[in-house]
Amino acid sequence: MKFFKTLTAAIIPVIVLTACSLFSSVLSFDASGYAKACLDATLKQNFTEYAKLTGQTEEEAKAEFEKEDIFGDAADTILSGIDPSVVREYQPKYKELIKQIYAQCKYEVGEASKNEDGSYSVPITAHKMNNVYSQAIDKAGKDLEKYAAKQTRSLSDRELNEKYVKLLYDRLSKALSNITYDEPQVITVSVRTAETDSRTYEIPSSDFTKIFGALIDI
Repeated sequence: MKFFKTLTAAIIPVIVLTACSLFSSVLSFDASGYAKACLDATLKQNFTEYAKLTGQTEEEAKAEFEKEDIFGDAADTILSGIDPSVVREYQPKYKELIKQIYAQCKYEVGEASKNEDGSYSVPITAHKMNNVYSQAIDKAGKDLEKYAAKQTRSLSDRELNEKYVKLLYDRLSKALSNITYDEPQVITVSVRTAETDSRTYEIPSSDFTKIFGALIDI
């Protein structure tokens, strides 16, 4: 049953699917505002500024992110290795719970500086959650071991899978109501023009991975 404790090892790369590209023909570009708009849209589902910067309606911006289905992908990652019939039943609940958890991310975006190559360096002050995923996964694994030890018969893999999924959901739900944060740290990310279109700005996926690693206790 130890594999249950490592199910979310890939959650950060999976979540970082949103391109956050910006088409712009203006001479002045607010890299800090763009970075914040991307984070607010991705993490908090706040599309107001992102829609303005990308020339979309909020409904169009929301549809763009929903098409990526980053929270659904994150739920699939958490539930990887679980019986498919159990996943089908619980994935929607996990998707909504993950959305609520990421909405609690804390960060402040600082003033950008322009680099010689035309890219921008943007400092982000990240307050990392310290008692959500890692503790929930560890506690749910121990809960499952205790539960299995009390049974008077051997449990099937499906029964163990379903019990674990319920236990982890309960642990994550409890963590959501009691989130605490580490001391803030400043990380620097890049905003640059895309290789495929010099009129389009983007935050590299590797930098998004860095951001999520600084915000989430994986």
